[in-house]
Parts: sequence; C-alpha cells; structure tokens
Amino acid sequence: MAGNGLPKEIRRRLYAFAQGVARPFTDSRRRGFIQNMIAGMTIAGHVHLSKVARAISRGDSRIHGVEKRLSRHLASEHWDMSPVGNELLQRSARMVTQDTLITADLTDLGKPYARKLEGLGRVHDGSDPQKRIIPGYVVFEAYVRVGKWQMFPLLFEPLKTYSGAPTSENAEISAFVLRIHEATEGQATWVLDRGFDRDELMLPWLKKSLAFVIRQRGDRHVLLADGRKLAVTDAAAELRPAAWPRRWP
Repeated sequence: MAGNGLPKEIRRRLYAFAQGVARPFTDSRRRGFIQNMIAGMTIAGHVHLSKVARAISRGDSRIHGVEKRLSRHLASEHWDMSPVGNELLQRSARMVTQDTLITADLTDLGKPYARKLEGLGRVHDGSDPQKRIIPGYVVFEAYVRVGKWQMFPLLFEPLKTYSGAPTSENAEISAFVLRIHEATEGQATWVLDRGFDRDELMLPWLKKSLAFVIRQRGDRHVLLADGRKLAVTDAAAELRPAAWPRRWP
C-alpha cells in the first residue's frame, strides 16, 4: 500500500475494521475482496476500480492485475452483499440505547446515463429544477446518532418498487423500519421528515410500540386524550412551553 499517505496505525485500524465486516463470508477469497474494497475506497476516496487498485497495490506494476481481480469478483453471478449489510446493522444496533435517536429518510440517486445497472428504476431528479424523471434509485437510509457529532449507518437499501417489483413503497419502508426495530430490541426514538406522515406507516408502527417523532405536513388533525379534535398547529400551540429548553446540538 505504498504511497497512500495514511499513517501506519490508521491503516492497521482500517484493515482491522474491514476484517470484521468481512468475517461472515466463509470463502477466504471473498473475505479478502471485501477487505480490499473497504480499505481501497477509503484510502482512494473514490469508487473507480483503477483508483481502488492503486490504493491497495504495492507498486504500479501490479495495479492492472489487482484491478482485474476486483472486477472478476464484482462480476460474479454468486455475489451476495447481505452478509455485509447484516454485519453493519448488528454493529450499529449494539450502540442503540433507550435514549438514542435514529434518523431515517428517502433519497434519490439519479443515474441519467445508466442503461444496464441491476434494479435500475425511474425516479424524480431532486437536483433538477424541472424535476424530470430519470433512471436511478430511491434509497432508504437510517442512521444511529452516537454522541454529539457521530452518525453510524444502520441500513442503506434501494426500494425495489421503483424498478417494477410487485410491492409498494409503504410496505418496503415498514419492512426496513421493523427490521431495525427488531435488531435494536425496540429501543431508541425515530426522527423522520414529513414524507413519513402517512397513516399506512404510522398506525402499524404504533401497534408495534415503535417510538417516533414525525414532522407533520400541516394539514393533519389529531384526536387528543380529552376527546377534542384539533388541527396539528393548534395542538402544538397548546403544548408550547413558557420558555423553550436549550436546543439540541
């Protein structure tokens, strides 16, 4: 790994982390591939195989061979990334306590020039002023907040409904949330944007005793414990304290 510019101790800890993530694979060659990809992408700061190969190679003469080996693993028809996802989920889930916050959202990954990527669907391009529909993915992502500034990934999965799978967005989101809810043993409070303000999501979660805070759209009414039905803005006004507590960092 000559010329990557990382101190020896950081390289050692990076490879130790990569070895832990690759541990579920029984094939030693596949474990080595996972370790090299994690270390290579981190060192190179890029996903191009040529740059990953350069980051983990000892000299320029071996880069082509390393790149071919990485490419061969990626092209394997027997490739399954689920052990990596499960390992990362379990690692992050162990950091969750009753007072932890879990944040989740949907994001679009536009691939306007892609044609043959696996599971490619049609999505709204959020960065396009005209909001055109282009090839891409809609991804569900969830993170656990640890300490003041650190976020650890729990789940990062594309929604299959956008590529034509016989399911729905609500069903996939609920499955992802309940998977994390089970892994964290029902602890933590979810913090979600107004895109999750849907009865199809909230009502099943309430039955599962899932704690969540969802930013409301503003057009919803709520039924209070005393039987009154109020607009959510009026209900929030009644709950407003005389003095707001210190804001979270």
